[in-house]
Amino acid sequence: MVQVEYAAQAAVRVAAARAGGTGVHTVHLTHPRNTSADAIEPALAELYPGATVTMMPTVPAPTRYETLLATYGTRLLSLSAHRRTYDRTNLGRAVGDLPDPGPVDSAYLARALGNVQHQALGRTRTTAPDGTVAVVPEQSPATPVLQEHHR
Repeated sequence: MVQVEYAAQAAVRVAAARAGGTGVHTVHLTHPRNTSADAIEPALAELYPGATVTMMPTVPAPTRYETLLATYGTRLLSLSAHRRTYDRTNLGRAVGDLPDPGPVDSAYLARALGNVQHQALGRTRTTAPDGTVAVVPEQSPATPVLQEHHR
């Protein structure tokens, strides 16, 4: 798992580094550190106050929602069950001085999942430089728009 901001910048640099190159050149665009499944619980708790997530090997008496998740979410959950390590040598050469991305922690996951949640509801979630968060309706024909006029 890697942040989209870093992935986009790295992909552009990889493409530029390979411009005019021939042959196959493998570049693993990955995060340098694994993301723990433990980061999910605080992210979901921030988005859904009162909800809890507990990682367990089995659920003794699953509810219908737990059964649904176990049936259809197993592939997603299996990604948190093991670690992957990729050779990042070619990536490091291609991206040059691009700093490694920050950790994919619960704060990042909450921001990312919160943005997805609000977009699905037709709203935009924005974070100001001071850290305050505003959720506003997306512009629609029925939404008045304030425009700044310059003379």
